[in-house]
Amino acid sequence: AQEDANCRALALDNRLKLLYAHEHCARSETIFVPGLNISLEGALVGAAGMGDKLCDDYKVAMALVDTTEERFRLWFFNLERGSQSGLLKAKIETSGDADFNAIMECQKRNNGDWRLCAKELESRGITQKLYDSPLPSRSRSLQQSA
Repeated sequence: AQEDANCRALALDNRLKLLYAHEHCARSETIFVPGLNISLEGALVGAAGMGDKLCDDYKVAMALVDTTEERFRLWFFNLERGSQSGLLKAKIETSGDADFNAIMECQKRNNGDWRLCAKELESRGITQKLYDSPLPSRSRSLQQSA
């Protein structure tokens, strides 16, 4: 891969995050990007449509990115989650519709304000904050090229 000077400047300024999906898992991680020769904070957001028996934990989740309040937050709303056991983790015990119903009830109670629900449901394990970091101000090099 060929290096892109603008992407590298964003990465060095901590303004570039890498989100990808290949496995049906969800987790935050640091990812080495060979084309930029740099490691980026990133996340695997592949549990959006289905869980995977080979992941550390079973979940079907929806990712939401929030860049309000000068912060970068990546939230996961767990629509279904569970534990796995047995040969090749074949037995899955899930929360069924309970997590989804709790999200919908919270949305109704808070007039659709998903940010309030994200914070409220985090203590119950229904939402998970994969990231919460301040958005850095633009560097001089980025301001000049904009």
